[in-house]
Amino acid sequence: MEQEVLTENVALSGAYRPVIVHCADLHIDTPFSNFPPNSDKAKIRREEQLGTFSRIVSVAREIHADFLLIAGDLFDAARVSNETLDFINDRFKENPDITICIAPGNHDPYVGGSPYKTYDWAPNVNIFDDQLSYVEKNGVRIYGRAFTGHFARTPLLRMSNTLPKLEASYINILLMHGDIFSSSSVYNPIDVNDFSRCGFDYVALGHIHANTKIKYAGSVPYCYCGTPEGRGFDEPGECGVMLCKVGKRASSFQFAKTNSRSYITREIDISGCENNEEICSTILQLCPQDENLYKVILKGRLPENFGLSAKRIQTLIEDKYFYLTVKDRTETEVDTELLQKEVSLRGLFVKNVYASDLSDEMKEEVLKSGLQAFEGEVIVDDN
Repeated sequence: MEQEVLTENVALSGAYRPVIVHCADLHIDTPFSNFPPNSDKAKIRREEQLGTFSRIVSVAREIHADFLLIAGDLFDAARVSNETLDFINDRFKENPDITICIAPGNHDPYVGGSPYKTYDWAPNVNIFDDQLSYVEKNGVRIYGRAFTGHFARTPLLRMSNTLPKLEASYINILLMHGDIFSSSSVYNPIDVNDFSRCGFDYVALGHIHANTKIKYAGSVPYCYCGTPEGRGFDEPGECGVMLCKVGKRASSFQFAKTNSRSYITREIDISGCENNEEICSTILQLCPQDENLYKVILKGRLPENFGLSAKRIQTLIEDKYFYLTVKDRTETEVDTELLQKEVSLRGLFVKNVYASDLSDEMKEEVLKSGLQAFEGEVIVDDN
């Protein structure tokens, strides 16, 4: 795990710096729609989400964390089964010395009937509500505010459009679910300049599922930690949490991998393969038969009469993977010399392209687009 020391004044590193685990967007109890409903593998993935959550709590215990910060969307929906709630809460109860802070997000908002309001949480669990407030411990204040619906069109950091006034003698940390990338977002639009206007020492964000690494607003470090366990091919590769030591002028941050499986997309050029079986062999060589989930995109050029069947290829080898999907993005080889002799609009088009002053590269592009447009045209009968 690569460590980044992100401030220069390490002379103060001997001062108290709380140890923090920052996570977000677990989306526990996701249905995993890429599997059939209620399938065994969908159930396995949901169990693995709980395993990832347990792993996060274990990491917090191992590094003697003072705080576990959860920046929203701990759950995939506002309603959660009692079985899941008990599992989560038991992990919290087992670690009474870790202060848990949760800022509910747009998927699990703080609404009527929400477990954040109705469930009997462990004493070390602190859940932010509709008011901007803070949790205080050992000279540290964790500020936060919850989504109170699936949308938040105005900034949650501002109460009546007023920013909070922080006491500089505390280490001040903001925990929030929201969107720093769009001022018109309906998911709590955040102006990162507000971080430095307030004077926070760290901002722990949720909502964006990719780890952004540490960024700065003035001198204030902030980060989206990303999801700890991917749920689809739009959440690829390693996923995890941020391990933080936050001080007034010296802080350090480290990414820790937590996911049990990765979503991996492979583009494979199958030009030159002679049949579907040979394509299967190529996929098996390039995609290890491991615990990960694979999307294979077939590319390249194949003869017109090849008979490629992505579905058949997938069926032949999918039992060797936890999950495999195969997509056909190949192009058909075309005999342009023969096409120029064809008595048709398509033949005339090809002939005119080759007779033009376009560069060879541009001719290829024009031919590719044009022949795709001509696909299915009936050849003219000259009799």
